Amino acid sequence: MAERKKTGLPLPATVGRSSSSLSKTTRTFVVPPEIRKMYEGELAIFKAQLEAGAGLIADEALREFQRDYQNRETQMGPQGLPTSFQVCRDFFVRARPGQPYRLFPERDFIVSFEDFLEFITDANTPVSSLALGYTLTEGFIYNVNSSDAPSALLLSTQDAPSFGFRAASLIRRGDELTMLLSLAEQPELHTMSELESELGAELEVRPEKRTLLDSEALRREAYGDNRIVVIEGSDLLPSLAAVRFNLKNRSFSERCFFRDMGDRWDTKTDVFAAFAGDISEDNPGFRNMVDQLDRYSTVWEMAKTLTLLPAYLDAKVTLVKTEKRETRIAKLPLSKRREIERAPMSHRKQFRNISAIRIVRPESEPVPGRVFSPPQFQIAVDGFWRALQDPDQTGKDAEGLPVVGRTWVRAHVRHKDRPAPSEIKTIYVKASLADARRRIEEYRRRMAKQPEVSVPEPLDVVLPVSAEASESKATASGMHGAYVYIMRCQAHLENLYKVGFTDRDPEVRARELSSTTATPSPFEVVRAWPVAEGLAAERAAHAALRSVRHSATREFFQTAFADLQRVVEEAIRPWILKTP
Repeated sequence: MAERKKTGLPLPATVGRSSSSLSKTTRTFVVPPEIRKMYEGELAIFKAQLEAGAGLIADEALREFQRDYQNRETQMGPQGLPTSFQVCRDFFVRARPGQPYRLFPERDFIVSFEDFLEFITDANTPVSSLALGYTLTEGFIYNVNSSDAPSALLLSTQDAPSFGFRAASLIRRGDELTMLLSLAEQPELHTMSELESELGAELEVRPEKRTLLDSEALRREAYGDNRIVVIEGSDLLPSLAAVRFNLKNRSFSERCFFRDMGDRWDTKTDVFAAFAGDISEDNPGFRNMVDQLDRYSTVWEMAKTLTLLPAYLDAKVTLVKTEKRETRIAKLPLSKRREIERAPMSHRKQFRNISAIRIVRPESEPVPGRVFSPPQFQIAVDGFWRALQDPDQTGKDAEGLPVVGRTWVRAHVRHKDRPAPSEIKTIYVKASLADARRRIEEYRRRMAKQPEVSVPEPLDVVLPVSAEASESKATASGMHGAYVYIMRCQAHLENLYKVGFTDRDPEVRARELSSTTATPSPFEVVRAWPVAEGLAAERAAHAALRSVRHSATREFFQTAFADLQRVVEEAIRPWILKTP
């Protein structure tokens, strides 16, 4: 499902003028001064909010939707609102029907996602209760941004692609917690092939957009149509996910996944209201969309994990430091300032206070290699949300309480043949290869200054080599740096991993294995260590793992990932390259 990103902000034609489609003439009518004044005041607040964000990923994502929703409703009315509105509407409020969309009050945070994972996976951490979700002040947006590079830590489940965390916005409305996640996807090989085949487009690296361009034509000129874009400085794809949780029932009823395609979103959703036409909920097309969404299990498990953010913020409250960040309002030209002068000063902030939790973690205590299971939420199977024709109309939730713009419909048939899953997913915390690559590069640079040491050039192509023999031969002759890796293949048995070494990029080695071993699913690098001598380190790791070796002639080992990672790291410690 493709959704065009709408840009620009035309003034509503209904203010002071009305058109008749029958006579094809335009007639004017008098708008009461108080109504006009009220609308202009709300429009000033809307424009001020667009410029008054902290400039961080979470609040910029919200403002992108705020601008999009207002633009669509102005041009096409409520029927023009996109799929994302069904979930993300909880972040916005209007003074009255027909007025511009406001963001609820915001609170901004900067945290270390690595420290958050350390907190929730540490055996000494007190049990984190989901009840702390109720401590989020109702009607306030909590924008939580990661201070870590999205590629520093990647999360994955046993049967889904890996994702890095960038930011999340959370808002509680009664028992419901709505979340908008900004993510970094490490796409599987077949995903990239499908996208490139569909769009006929190469990957395009571009800087993170600060805000939407004012003209869609300018956006096309700058980025082109249907471009597969990546996050600057990485090979990860920017994406968003929106989820609505019910804290009381421990369920989530609506999910959306959006992959950023430059000038549009590639959207997957189980929001039934997003599908136009007279179709039933067991329509094959709709069921197929839900099945595609389920394949992004890492995203939904990560969202479940992030429901523990309130517990983390509560535990770290004594470490919070206030930082000031200038907004764009401080640099607006005079003409733009006049457009927002009707807005109250509370909406025209030139500075925002950021609650920052800056954690300096010792290198000897890495998070990568851990596994954990997030809090359990089930897909709601007793009903679904249906959007009302008028977004300001009042409906009822699952418990009969009033809710605006949607209503809960019972007798859900979408999952009648597919009961709520009982399997508890395990999340793998993967280390980024970026740090390992950097250490190898520095080590090889130092070794290159020693004439007696032969330093091979790094290879970034897939070569038709036979197993590990040629790599063993290459590394045995000198200390030039290599990687010891742990890989897994989704099609293999649970807890079955390959442990080996390579003097090339481990991702290259993974692609080679995927193409030469005829596996139904590609190999994935779960962990990699930079080492001085690959062959010696590999032999030490294999010796330490002999009791769990799956086959005497193959480099596969079957044991829990956390145990495997710990044993390998201890065995190869004498060869691991440290940061200078």
